[in-house]
Amino acid sequence: MPTAPLDVSPPAKALTSPSAAAPLGAVSPEDRKECSVIQEAAPQTPPPPVEPEQTGAEPEHAGTDAEAGPVAEEPGTQEEAGSESATDDESDVAFGDRAKSAGAEREPPLADTATDVERQRQERIRQNLARMAELGLMDAADEMRNLVEREKRPRGRQGRGKKTREPRPTEVRRSTRNRGGATPGSLNEEAIAALAVREREPTPEPPEFVNSDVLRYCCGDGAEAPDTGSAVTIPFPPSRMSAGAESSAPFQAYRDTGAVLVDSSLSRAYSIDCLGGLIAAGGHQGRFSVWGAQGVVPGAEVEPLLSGKLFRGWVCDVRLLRHGDAGKPSLMLAASNDGVVGLFDLTQEHGGRPLGRWEDASLHNGGVFSLDEQALRVATASKDGTVCLSRVDLAGGLAQERRWDDAHDGGVVKSVRFQPGGGAQVLGTAGNDGCVKVWDARGAGAGPAVSMAAHDSCANSLEWHPSDDNLVVTAGFDPEAKVFDVRSPSVPLHVLRGHCRGGRVSKIYRPVFVDGGRHIVASGPGTDALTVFSTAAGTGVSQGDLGFLPTALAAFADPAAPLLLGTTKALQVFVPSHTA
Repeated sequence: MPTAPLDVSPPAKALTSPSAAAPLGAVSPEDRKECSVIQEAAPQTPPPPVEPEQTGAEPEHAGTDAEAGPVAEEPGTQEEAGSESATDDESDVAFGDRAKSAGAEREPPLADTATDVERQRQERIRQNLARMAELGLMDAADEMRNLVEREKRPRGRQGRGKKTREPRPTEVRRSTRNRGGATPGSLNEEAIAALAVREREPTPEPPEFVNSDVLRYCCGDGAEAPDTGSAVTIPFPPSRMSAGAESSAPFQAYRDTGAVLVDSSLSRAYSIDCLGGLIAAGGHQGRFSVWGAQGVVPGAEVEPLLSGKLFRGWVCDVRLLRHGDAGKPSLMLAASNDGVVGLFDLTQEHGGRPLGRWEDASLHNGGVFSLDEQALRVATASKDGTVCLSRVDLAGGLAQERRWDDAHDGGVVKSVRFQPGGGAQVLGTAGNDGCVKVWDARGAGAGPAVSMAAHDSCANSLEWHPSDDNLVVTAGFDPEAKVFDVRSPSVPLHVLRGHCRGGRVSKIYRPVFVDGGRHIVASGPGTDALTVFSTAAGTGVSQGDLGFLPTALAAFADPAAPLLLGTTKALQVFVPSHTA
């Protein structure tokens, strides 16, 4: 656009003296408000006045570009100035007249002493106003700027009594100069976002828990045992420690019933518990499953009543708890590798996850590797080398009663189990130092009551005899399981061999007492076999090929009770076989 000649006639009220003249680059407060330009710093000593007829080109130096540049690069500033001169009465004014009117209203008068820089700056203001009028942006500029300013109000203290200007966002420069085709006053992304209606995201409602199939199955909701016809159901005892009558025929081995408790989402079970007609399992990827034990017949494929994810880490142990006047097993304790112990209500569920009564991650600084429960007391063993004994508050969490630091010389504690007759005060542990230790919470000492050097490297598991509080069976990474009498801890009572093949094994396995404690069952890494040992003699009784290595074993004190074996996405049910 050609540059119009500047009007350099003196203002109506001339300056009376050179000392009263405006300094170079100074702008009055009224001009600064209307033109929205940054106040240019006045030099310490004003240069000598330039004659009005001197209209040559601006000298090329850094100060000129720095001073003049911002005015031409800020379309938002010029939009604000132009919008004040545009009214509804001027809508029919031609571009030339309107631009002339806008320029006349917005141009501050030039003094006789104005420099070429001042004149060029005023000319750019006039040209910008004219361009805005041509684009029809005079009326919209005020509304746009007000919206942006409301969204981008400066935070913090800006100083009192001093007007400051918000820095121009980088996005504005990109949208008007670097994208090609953008014109002064065009909408940028920030302005569009400011003009859009911003609705707050609704606060997510808490999940709605509903009655689960566990409640309908056995928790007083009118459920009945499934009809099995003439088939003989597999007898599951009321609990793992429930004693039963000994068979008159000698125990020989276990046989497969063909009954399978399936869950396609539970790839590996690491812990199994049974109580009051419910069977619970937990394991890989923090998942769990609950099945009904009533009416399970040979060859049946039983789907879970409840299945879901409890934790982020794998579940090390689950324990069913009785609760309420009817004493139904409606609660489940579980612990995980991410260091959390939780209590869950199995009668309420949302998307397969039971209602969490509470979760406690304050006991240990590492993952929980093992958990056991007795008489509403919980023993936990952790990767941080500590063992804790806590009391269960069904409503509020765990109340820690005892804590043993560095229980196994700072190594991981792999297993913890309550002594059956210890009144929830005596417990045994196995750890990475290869030792098996017995702790008595009734004593004042910080050390163990008994310590046994059980295995060459790690001691991975420990199980108590169901009726003899002096006997434990242990296993590690060596191919031998061992039976200890805690009254003579220096040497094992029996060393069990033949269930593992080769030397050192690479998988954790857990031998368990069965048949009321008269026998021991062990799976065999490297053999995929199930081996039965005599507890009294320490010798093998039978061995049968399973075709798989169980990930968990669940046995019962009742001699007639079945044996549960964890396998891929299922639990297989075996029952004891007796010789005639």
